[in-house]
Amino acid sequence: MFEWNAHSVMGMTNKFCVILMLACFLMPTLSGLVDAKHHKPISEESLVTVHQTTGSSFSSEMFLNGSSEIPLSNTMWTLYNLSTIDEQPVALETGYLTNVEATSEDSWHWDVELNVTAIKCTCLFALDAVNSTDLPLFSLIVYLGEIQVHDSIDSDDSFNHHRPVLLPFKNNRIVVMNDVSQVFVPVVFAPHTDIESQVRMEICPAPFGICREAFSQFTDFSQTPSEQGWDVEFTPESISLPDGFWLLKIYVLDSLLRTSESQTLTFHIDRSLPDVEIVFQSETNGVVDLESQNSTIESVFESTNVSFSSTVIEGYDGGSMELTWTVVQPDGSRHSVLESQQLSDSEIMLQPSLSGTWSVELLIRDSVGRLIRTSYEFLVVNQAPSPAIQLDGLTVSDGTLISTVSGSEWDLNCDGSTDTQNDASDIMCSWYINDQIYVTGKSSLNHSDFSSPGAYDVRLVVSDDDDETSSLAFTLRIEEAAGASSRITTSNMVFSLVALGALVGLIFFVRRTMSQSAANSIPKWNRIEPSKDDSHDAKL
Repeated sequence: MFEWNAHSVMGMTNKFCVILMLACFLMPTLSGLVDAKHHKPISEESLVTVHQTTGSSFSSEMFLNGSSEIPLSNTMWTLYNLSTIDEQPVALETGYLTNVEATSEDSWHWDVELNVTAIKCTCLFALDAVNSTDLPLFSLIVYLGEIQVHDSIDSDDSFNHHRPVLLPFKNNRIVVMNDVSQVFVPVVFAPHTDIESQVRMEICPAPFGICREAFSQFTDFSQTPSEQGWDVEFTPESISLPDGFWLLKIYVLDSLLRTSESQTLTFHIDRSLPDVEIVFQSETNGVVDLESQNSTIESVFESTNVSFSSTVIEGYDGGSMELTWTVVQPDGSRHSVLESQQLSDSEIMLQPSLSGTWSVELLIRDSVGRLIRTSYEFLVVNQAPSPAIQLDGLTVSDGTLISTVSGSEWDLNCDGSTDTQNDASDIMCSWYINDQIYVTGKSSLNHSDFSSPGAYDVRLVVSDDDDETSSLAFTLRIEEAAGASSRITTSNMVFSLVALGALVGLIFFVRRTMSQSAANSIPKWNRIEPSKDDSHDAKL
């Protein structure tokens, strides 16, 4: 036993005040001080144990003992009065352990003795480390004072000091779904007072953890006494309350109608699945005529922005949902939604680039942990490429006539042909001339591909990686250049003049030659003077 003196009493008084102040903060949550089954602190790794059970009663001398795996030289015990549930627990006594003995290198035996003849209460005995704000090393409920058994409360107020004590629940939430839900109500009774005891409950709607209305009596449960408490069952069919979040206030009455303190638990009723709807939206210019596609599901062209939003109706306030989106491509591959595609928890946006049937799946975990799966299918239709031809910057329209002259340099190209973003790099150009394939895979034709003047029927066929094609046709007429015709005419004239001159020269030469031949055939005569006789003849 300790030897008390004035100095020690003063020191004890100061420590008592410190512990009393701590108690004002700790005791409103009595459930945090004691474990219902093992009578230890909440930690399962308690290093200090007590051999007595919680609810033990002592009329004159209280004796407690136990073992420890830590030294107890710096510990103190405190005895709190829990008799009145409407007031804060009051520290009645405090002190050191009566005896601590080492039983091995790391094990100790301890005990404490206290005269409680003058004390009548439902009390809490707790052992704490000095100057520590942690939970007690151990704690247990004790009943001090003589315990009597009567059919009713007699004039001795000792009965008023021995009330049932509600211990902490293992869970602070009760969930009622489609099966029977159970909860164990741990309670400590004063000796012989558990007979004809009962569990009482009150309830209020509390979708966000705070009562919207005052508590009212709740009786939609069944109870069965068991060791150290009550087994309580909730049957979904017997509960008249709608689904939602409620607060249950639970307390116990013993056979003498003495009431324990109450504890509140979240009471969550959810007997039906939430209603889930997925809404599909797409760009206006991306919607496909369903009749032309013979499809019963929504259809869009590839690379069109499509969005999906979910509407989940649980039927009551305060619930929370976890939504997970998954995209299934036409080839069956699956992937989660990218961060850039997730607009919010309930909305995503995609730009599907492959033609075929796509699916968006939504997995929902509701407030009670049930998984709900839903999906939405839609058809992505390949969009045909759009052909375009330019002739030296001039856009060629379908069915037009283009004229050019022979000898000029020009270029026909299909670089302006377009397709959706995913197919734009895979466009293939094929050129047909006079309905005969001329070249495939070549983006341009030029003047060298047409050898002579004339009219040509040219057709461009563009195709994408889905073998979708479109075409554009026109007529190309190549005419002779005007300068070339003039040069031909001039040459002809020169040639004609030369030929004419040659002909004239030839004629002149021939005639001259003929003249000379005639002259050579006439005999040349010499000039001779005539005679008289000749004169007479000449005159004749």
